[in-house]
Amino acid sequence: MTRGVGTFTLCRSRISTKLFKSIVEDIDVMMLQYEPPIEHETEVARSRFLSPIFNRISIIFQGACKNKPESMIPGRIASQGRIEYYFKIFCVIATVFIEVKRKIGDTGTDRLDAIAQVIAECDACDWVNTQSGFSVPIYAILCDGDVFEFYQSNSQDPKPHIFSRGIYYLDQPSDTTMRRLRLPDLADSDNILPFMTALRPVCEVTYSCTDEQGPHPNKNLEAWRDSYADAVLAKDRFRDADVLRANGQVSEANSVVGRATETLEKSLSLVPVIDMVHPIMSDWDDEVIESV
Repeated sequence: MTRGVGTFTLCRSRISTKLFKSIVEDIDVMMLQYEPPIEHETEVARSRFLSPIFNRISIIFQGACKNKPESMIPGRIASQGRIEYYFKIFCVIATVFIEVKRKIGDTGTDRLDAIAQVIAECDACDWVNTQSGFSVPIYAILCDGDVFEFYQSNSQDPKPHIFSRGIYYLDQPSDTTMRRLRLPDLADSDNILPFMTALRPVCEVTYSCTDEQGPHPNKNLEAWRDSYADAVLAKDRFRDADVLRANGQVSEANSVVGRATETLEKSLSLVPVIDMVHPIMSDWDDEVIESV
């Protein structure tokens, strides 16, 4: 069905185990509210069940990455679908998440419609970016509740737009590839660990798609140049950490994640203007709250 589509290699940007644990804990909260995935009858329920992946990843960027849920974006190609989330990094749309009906399968009209929707949504996001004077590759994540597929739309050069599909290389054997990352059905077993071990690569590939993007800085602004250089270094370190993990050097990988996080925080601190959100908890006062 996508045989004529080009491919690109999916990378994993390692996140801390503490962060991944918080994603799983949040999914548990969602499951208490919306029941297990097998009970989900609408895209809304499935989207909210998976929302902790995107909520937790977006806050890594301390407000520089905005998560805009359930948006309708005008574009050059008509679309009847809906983006569940799109991520703007410094006001530029970089990544979109598109939820489609459950288990669309490998063939048939539903699958063609889903891929057509991905193309239409990427086109729409690119149109919005160009109106602001930016042209960057856009990553799209297509999900039917169980399976994640990753696509890239590149409108920079050469023209016309290049639309390609992500290929994921397994650790062992190294020459085995996957075009989709699949989450096991929680109803199939009492052991939830396989779900978590399948979820972590999904989270880290998603993070990799997010940390890849953002507009190139204005070369006339030194702070922007320094911030961009540190952002690129942080991205490389997060990916180096996953290489170490794949080679069994987990402790070393975690150390690199720590350094990468510090580098990213430094990058964000150098940004001249950023629409920061004042956290509610920053003004928490035990004594006052206790007395209410």
